[in-house]
Amino acid sequence: MKLARRQKKILLASIISFFLVLAAILSAVLLANKNQKNSSGRIPEKNDSPADNSNLLQTKAQKINFFKLALSADSIREEDLLTELKNSNYLTADKTDWKDYINEATTSEELQIREGNVKVVISKLKESPGQTPGQTPGQTPGQTPGQTPGQTPGQTPGQTPGQTPGQTPGPSRTPTPTPRSEWEIKLGEIQNFLNSNPKTLQEVKKWIQDKNYDPLKGINLAGVDLRDKSDYGKVSDLESLTSADQKNLAVKYKDYVQIPAAGDGNCFLHSFSVLLTGESSVDLTLRLRVAICLEMLEHADIYFQSQHDDTEEKQIAEAKRIIKDELILKNGAWLNSDTIKFLAPILKRPLMAVSRMGREKGEGKDKQTWTEMYYYWFPNFSTGFGGEFLPSSYFDSLPDKYSEEWVVYNSGGHFQPLIKK
Repeated sequence: MKLARRQKKILLASIISFFLVLAAILSAVLLANKNQKNSSGRIPEKNDSPADNSNLLQTKAQKINFFKLALSADSIREEDLLTELKNSNYLTADKTDWKDYINEATTSEELQIREGNVKVVISKLKESPGQTPGQTPGQTPGQTPGQTPGQTPGQTPGQTPGQTPGQTPGPSRTPTPTPRSEWEIKLGEIQNFLNSNPKTLQEVKKWIQDKNYDPLKGINLAGVDLRDKSDYGKVSDLESLTSADQKNLAVKYKDYVQIPAAGDGNCFLHSFSVLLTGESSVDLTLRLRVAICLEMLEHADIYFQSQHDDTEEKQIAEAKRIIKDELILKNGAWLNSDTIKFLAPILKRPLMAVSRMGREKGEGKDKQTWTEMYYYWFPNFSTGFGGEFLPSSYFDSLPDKYSEEWVVYNSGGHFQPLIKK
C-alpha cells in the first residue's frame, strides 16, 4: 500500500517520538542507578547526639546541688569556697561564682577530677570553722585582718590589747615571715648560682659537688603498689582520639585507670610523688624540682649538645633558659609533658606522658577545632621526641634501672598517674 506524503510524515514523526521517549526513559534509569550507587558509597555524616551533652549538664547540676547541701550542713559560706578555690589556683581571680569551676568541665572525666578537688577544698574549710578568708590562724571571728588575738574590734593593727583608740602604739612588732622549707631554700640557692653565670661544666659540677644535695634521699625509687587505691576509672575516648599511627599505644593503655593526685599547680610532679610514695607531697615535688635542675645542669653537654650549642657555655646557657622559661624553680608552676626526658634518668625508669590536647587551625568561619591524644615517652630512641636530646647510651649506662614504665595522664588541665590494676 502506497502511503501518501502526509501519512509518511506522521509515521516518521511517531517513530522519532518513540525513540526520543525511549532515550529519555533509559537516561532516567541510568541516572537513578548512578545516584543510588553514589548514595550507598558515601560515608554518612556524623550527627552529634545531644544525649551525652545533656547527661553532662544534668550531672553538673547534681554535683552543684550536692555541694550546696554540704556547705549548708557544715556552715561554710559559698563566698569562702570561692575564695579558697582561687587561692588553690583552681579558679582565676576574675571569677565571681564557685559553680563556674564545676560548669566549665567539658568531659565527665574532667568533672570527676574537679569534683574531687572541690571535696578537698571543703575539707580544708571544715578544719578551720568560722575563720574567714585572710584571717590568720587563732584570729577570732569579727577581728579584722592584722588584728592580734585578744585585740578588741575597733583597735587599730599594732595597738596592744587594752590600749584605747587614739593612744600612741608602742613599738610595732615585725611580722614573722613564713619560713621557707629546706628545698625551697635550695631552689633559691640554685637560682643564685645561675645568676652568677657559670660558663664551664667543671664550674657547674664543682658547685653541685660542694653543695652535696641529695634531693631523693630516703625515697625508694621502686615506688609503691597503687592497685588498692581508689581511682577515677579509665581514660575516656582514648582510642577514638588517638591518631592511626599511634593506635598501638592507645590499645596498650586503654585499660589503665587514673589515680588521684593533688591539683595545686604541681600536679605533674604530684603524679610522680604518688607513684613513689602513694601520696601527693609538696615536699617531694620540691625535691623533684631540685633534682631536675641538677640533672639538666650537670649533664648540659648531653641534653643540649647540637650544632648550635657546641660549647659548654652555650649548653649551660640553654639549660638556664629552659629552667627559667619553664619555671622549674618555682613551687606551684605547671610543668610540661616533655619534662619526662629529665625525670627518666632521675627515676631510673622509662616514662610515658599521655596528654589530651585541644587543637585548632584556620581563622574566622574556616576555624576548626578538635581534640587529640598525644604520647610523649622516654627514652625514645627513634628520631623525633627525645632522640635529639639524650643519646640512648647515656640512659643505658645508668645502673640499677627499673624495667617497669610509669605513666602519667594530662586530661587537659590536670596530671595524674595511670596504672594497670
